[in-house]
Amino acid sequence: MTDKRLTLAWFSLALGALGMSALLAVVLVVARIPSPGLGSSWFHTALVLHVTLSVTVWFLAVAAGLWSMNCSGNAWLRWSGFGMALAGTLALTFTPLIGNVRPVLLSYIPLLDHPLFLAGFILLSAGLCLTAACSLIGRPTNDHGAWRLPVTLSALAFLIAIGVFLVDLFRPVRSGHGTFILEQGLWGLGHNLQHVHVLLLMAAWLALGDSALARVSQIKSWLPWIVMAAMVPVAGGPLLTWAAYTGGMESHAWYTSLMRWSTWPAALLLALAMSTGLVRLRRQRRLDDDERALALSVMLFVTGCLLGASIQVDTLNIPAHDHAIVGSVTLAFLMWIRRLAGEMGLLTPDMTPTRGLPAAYGLGMLIIVAGLFGAGLLGIARKTPLVGINPDLSSHWLAMGAVGLGGVIALTAVAIMVFVALRVAYGAWRGSRPRRRDTRLILIGAAALAVALGGWLVKLVPGSYQGGNSYLLEPASEKTRSEIDQRFAQGVVMLHAKQYEHALTAFFRVMEIAPGMPEAYVNAGFSLLGLQRFREAHDLFDYATRLRRDQINAYYGLALALEGIGDLPGALGAMQTYAHLTRKDDPYRAKAEADLVKWRELLRTQKR
Repeated sequence: MTDKRLTLAWFSLALGALGMSALLAVVLVVARIPSPGLGSSWFHTALVLHVTLSVTVWFLAVAAGLWSMNCSGNAWLRWSGFGMALAGTLALTFTPLIGNVRPVLLSYIPLLDHPLFLAGFILLSAGLCLTAACSLIGRPTNDHGAWRLPVTLSALAFLIAIGVFLVDLFRPVRSGHGTFILEQGLWGLGHNLQHVHVLLLMAAWLALGDSALARVSQIKSWLPWIVMAAMVPVAGGPLLTWAAYTGGMESHAWYTSLMRWSTWPAALLLALAMSTGLVRLRRQRRLDDDERALALSVMLFVTGCLLGASIQVDTLNIPAHDHAIVGSVTLAFLMWIRRLAGEMGLLTPDMTPTRGLPAAYGLGMLIIVAGLFGAGLLGIARKTPLVGINPDLSSHWLAMGAVGLGGVIALTAVAIMVFVALRVAYGAWRGSRPRRRDTRLILIGAAALAVALGGWLVKLVPGSYQGGNSYLLEPASEKTRSEIDQRFAQGVVMLHAKQYEHALTAFFRVMEIAPGMPEAYVNAGFSLLGLQRFREAHDLFDYATRLRRDQINAYYGLALALEGIGDLPGALGAMQTYAHLTRKDDPYRAKAEADLVKWRELLRTQKR
């Protein structure tokens, strides 16, 4: 027998994270309204927490709940894993209350620049690893549903992803492009976790769509092979680490290609089979609320795949794709949790009004995706509030108004579902808690020990806190400041003298000892432009904008790099961002405006 209380605890943690992320989404939506916008003071911190809670914690806590259902035994180990994950989530959530923490907008797994946040990340990861390992080595349960295989494989995929991350984090960097150590490791981890999410999405569809799949008799014998096909790309992470991965900028392109070509085919095949079954089922009878929500989940996933294939420029088209995929997985998880609550005997009359809310959430997400896609067509950059940007007001209001409307629908549905579910879970927890054995003091002690251990582990992370005002990206001590100033000055002199190779040597040294200094990446990027190494220059300019979103000259260099690559739409978008942000008396503004006129004319000529 599995421990239903442990599964309930994981799902409660997941729902709590989802509810908190929904509240943070309100800040993000309001900050994107031109008037009265909140500006960027809270925007980036809210963005980091929103992504962390809505993707990392919500998705993986649901995964851990499913892993705990997949086996029995080792109860104390599995409860210890939950305790560590709970402590880690609390650390992640309360870090902003410390004040003066800097958000680091890395893709997939953004961070807050403070040791408490890093300790929380380590504790959460350790708890999830322990739960995944217990799922693989524990006694399997007697339930042999079709969803068991992808759930089991997702636990293995998660452990592989963490293993690759640790190898990337602690192995020496062989490339001369600077130590992007933590960022490179998280870039790979974020991509490798996509395979885990896809496997769990397929598991949810298999658990929820049995009636639909019964109408597609040909697919039944192929299901195990489709699931195994989704597992094959997981081998890409270790292969990139041990063979092709060099620790430099080219790893970004490798991982992007791996995700672009290997993440979606198996899930898309299952989505097509599910769609066929739902259409055939609709011909026989009306679809119920759960089946309509399942259809919306499949529709969101297919929409996300189409949007992902169309991405060419760094605009809001990217979060449109992200929200479509995240909405698909979230919708499937919400329905699955609701069904499991019924199987556990927790589906009380209080939860009856929530039957149509998953479908309402899916509809709201579709409207959000449509609004973000429209804003992307306007060339609006992502990861920034709209303060100071002046696009065409009517089209902007139409696009962002759709985002606001969809957000209201989706957030309202999520808020009601989370509130009702947590209230029911609390009542069930109190009613099922054994009275003979109180383990609260043990768990509190274990959590305190885990926090202390996490703080010690943070010191071992390359590039982590070693003193000073910044804990993740700044130099280790004032002793290195003189070398940084000296090397940076040398690089600037060499850049102005067009001695680009020598300039690169100086700037790469600055990047090694001060990996959080965006000016070094920008100047190295201009050196690479001088050598006509446009793609490498693009990576450095892009990384500088992620370190500091208002690094204005990085957008100028990014535009020139994109022009060199041949991406005129992307160059136009980057230069427009530069023109919006720079001062009117900037000496490069006239050239930027001339380039904008030239590129617009070239694009009009190409369209004829």
